[in-house]
Amino acid sequence: HEDTNTETKSTKAWMQTTAQEFNLSETAFIWRRRKDAEGEEIKIPGEQHYNIRYFTPSIEVPLCGHATLGSAAVLYQHTGAPSTDKIVFHATEDILEATLRPSNHFWRGQRNITISFPSKPATELSKESDRSSVLSTLAETFSIEEDEVFWMGLSDIGDLLVEIKTERFEALGYKGFRYDALLECDVYTRGVILCCRRPTSEDTNGGDAPAQPPQQQDQKDSSKEKVDFYSRFFAPKAGIDEDPVTGSAHCVLAPYFCSLLDKETVIGHQQSNRGGFVECTVVPPKESSSSSSSSTSSEDGGSGRVEITGLSVTTLGGRLQ
Repeated sequence: HEDTNTETKSTKAWMQTTAQEFNLSETAFIWRRRKDAEGEEIKIPGEQHYNIRYFTPSIEVPLCGHATLGSAAVLYQHTGAPSTDKIVFHATEDILEATLRPSNHFWRGQRNITISFPSKPATELSKESDRSSVLSTLAETFSIEEDEVFWMGLSDIGDLLVEIKTERFEALGYKGFRYDALLECDVYTRGVILCCRRPTSEDTNGGDAPAQPPQQQDQKDSSKEKVDFYSRFFAPKAGIDEDPVTGSAHCVLAPYFCSLLDKETVIGHQQSNRGGFVECTVVPPKESSSSSSSSTSSEDGGSGRVEITGLSVTTLGGRLQ
């Protein structure tokens, strides 16, 4: 399978079965990509190319940020990939680039993995029928009322982005959601992103930031101060009630909050029960150039890129029989 760029039907079925057995939010599968789309051998100095596919326990998905981060970490940490090399992942729809470099913002001085994803900005819902359907779903699933919603939009990866009032986000909790209502909503196809801006002292009159689950209550105050927004991601349509941390959702969140806050780099804190911080930099679109040395010169759809930076630690290794 190593010398092919596409998976066979039986291999795809094996990937789905394996992901179901692992029963994690997403499982990534990678194999070396030795030839380009024209069948020519890839020989680009300083780059290693891999195919990558993502599966939830129930379906294949086109993009997963943290599974890509973990895949890059394994290649850098355990297969001898030079730290100076760029790792280029070829997903079903997108090309993703991974590099090792220190963070300029959140994890200063540490060797982080930065992955360049296509930006997936959301477009505001314009149809009254769609808005009405989403508002009804929010009320039924989370008891969120219309006057608590600031903005609703849909991205081209099928994610619904909803910004709500900070105080309503604080009150969401972690139990009692009606996920069946999310399954019935036909406005989106993948997941629902609930988000809010981090409150300033003026916003909260000295109050606390959004309530965190017990595992996260010992986070340092300095970490909270760097955060620009909070989010949660719900995807029962993909077989995941709530995803712990969702890199691909930040391809939607980053352009929204960078525009809203007039910043190039924003820090997000996804506040699931496990939770995590995500550093995002929005890179404006570049004009395609046929003279580019990298095969990643393919166009980004006109929306630019989102560079997502994070840390990855290997906790388990083994071989499937």
